[in-house]
Amino acid sequence: MAKLCQNCGAKEHYVADINAGGGVSPSLLPLGFFEWFNNPRYRLRVCGNCGLTDWFIPKEFLDAVKKKFTREQTDVDA
Repeated sequence: MAKLCQNCGAKEHYVADINAGGGVSPSLLPLGFFEWFNNPRYRLRVCGNCGLTDWFIPKEFLDAVKKKFTREQTDVDA
């Protein structure tokens, strides 16, 4: 089942994985040396109709994000 664009409702999307940086580039995903060595990246999903862009962390890096970043508290957590 295709996911609809949350902005315009279109079904046409394009995806690509991009490097999260580090090394000689700015680190857009500061997870630490071990994760940097494993080439952290983002998955971009772009709507082919309106251009809305979503950034996702691939699942293999989610545990590292949870260890390095602070969890945001929401009203739902209360």
